[in-house]
Amino acid sequence: MKKKVVKTKKKITIETLAEKIGEVASSVEDLAIMTQKGFSGLEERMNDRFEQVDRRFEDAQNRLENLELGQKKIHQEILNIHDSFVKRSEFDNLAQRLSRVEQKLKLKSK
Repeated sequence: MKKKVVKTKKKITIETLAEKIGEVASSVEDLAIMTQKGFSGLEERMNDRFEQVDRRFEDAQNRLENLELGQKKIHQEILNIHDSFVKRSEFDNLAQRLSRVEQKLKLKSK
């Protein structure tokens, strides 16, 4: 069996309406305070996080600059090594000339 719920209409007065509005306003104020507490310190935490990210980017940039400097040094060393060697065509030319000299002098090439 279901019980019948009797609904009674309660007359709303200005005073009760004012009380309800006061309760809602208090709830809204409490919610605003909770929200403010939730956001307090957020700006500081975000600034700290951005500073960390900035430091990481600076570190990465410094590492890339060091890599570029190292690459330039290696490139220059390769160029210096290249300048100290005789070209293959010059070597072959000299080898042929030496071979002809040895033939004319009747020397044995080793």
